[in-house]
Amino acid sequence: MQILTLPVSAIGPEWNEKSLDIDRVIIELDGDCAIVSVNYELHGVIVFYVFILGGKVIEPILNELITDAEDLEILQMTKDSAKFSIAFDTSRTTIAFSQKIPLIIVKYPDQRRDEFRDASLVRVSM
Repeated sequence: MQILTLPVSAIGPEWNEKSLDIDRVIIELDGDCAIVSVNYELHGVIVFYVFILGGKVIEPILNELITDAEDLEILQMTKDSAKFSIAFDTSRTTIAFSQKIPLIIVKYPDQRRDEFRDASLVRVSM
C-alpha cells in the first residue's frame, strides 16, 4: 500500500507527457471568454492515480495547456475529456499551447470555424 502515499511528482518529471495524450481541442470564442473542450486518452500509472485521487491529478496539465490562459476555470471533467473556460482578450491574434495538438478547432461567434492540425500555435481572427 505504499504506492498510494506517493505524490504524482514521485513518478518522474515526464509523467504528464507519457500518461496523457491530447487528441483534440475545440475553442469556442465568445467575446471576452472562451470555452475550451479537450479530448484526451489516459495511459499508464496516471489511470491509477485518476481512479484513486480523481480528476484533480490532471488539472495541472490542463492548466498549462494554453500557455497564456488567464482565469482558467474547470467546468467539467470525465475520464476522456474536460471542458474549461478562460478569459479571452479579443485583441489577441494567436493562442499558444504547451505541446503540439493533433487537431485544434476554433469556433467563432459568427459560426465561422478554423481547423489546425499538428499545431502548437494557432491564429485567430475576430
